[in-house]
Amino acid sequence: MVRKLRMGSEQGFKESLSGKEYGTLSDLLSKSGIGWNSTTSMINVEDESVWEDCRRADPSLKGFHHKTWPYYTQWIEIFGKDRATGENAVSNKLGQ
Repeated sequence: MVRKLRMGSEQGFKESLSGKEYGTLSDLLSKSGIGWNSTTSMINVEDESVWEDCRRADPSLKGFHHKTWPYYTQWIEIFGKDRATGENAVSNKLGQ
């Protein structure tokens, strides 16, 4: 799901919000050896081997390490811990 968030012109930004990117960042930041630098709005990695292990496990993380995420703190407020797990998923096929 991608939604557009338009803030008032006094804040001066319009940003695409991706629940998937937020979820990926949250998952990364929950791992040992990976942290958040609020000054640079970037992921901090204690040891590059930790990052390489994460990338090997999930190749889609390639662009996450040296990228700035200036709206991550706002994403926390918007998405919070609301994440779909599929636990209560229901099939839309008849007879299942």
